[in-house]
Amino acid sequence: MSHAKKHACLSWTVAILTFMCTFKCNKSYYSSFYSFGAFKTKFDLFKYYRKSMTCFCIVSIVLDALIICVCVAGLITMEAFSNMLWITTVEVAILSVFLIILGCIELYELKNYL
Repeated sequence: MSHAKKHACLSWTVAILTFMCTFKCNKSYYSSFYSFGAFKTKFDLFKYYRKSMTCFCIVSIVLDALIICVCVAGLITMEAFSNMLWITTVEVAILSVFLIILGCIELYELKNYL
């Protein structure tokens, strides 16, 4: 029995969240979350899946780098600690740096995950 049929509720939920929110929800298929069987998918075409996940991760990292560029450009024009927009911009930049670091770690470990 295939994983999609056996865990139909999870498959539909992940598909909806992936299309509505972010592709990163798709990572729950191979996360082994609490060692539940639903989160231990064995892919028939794992090379194709790994390639598509790699492409999406690279695009995500590039978009995060662009967000950092926008944050830096905004911070240059503002006075330090001038208002809440400045603090929010710094927080977004810091979170984007963490996303890039974690994305690079995931790209490095993706072959082991799958």
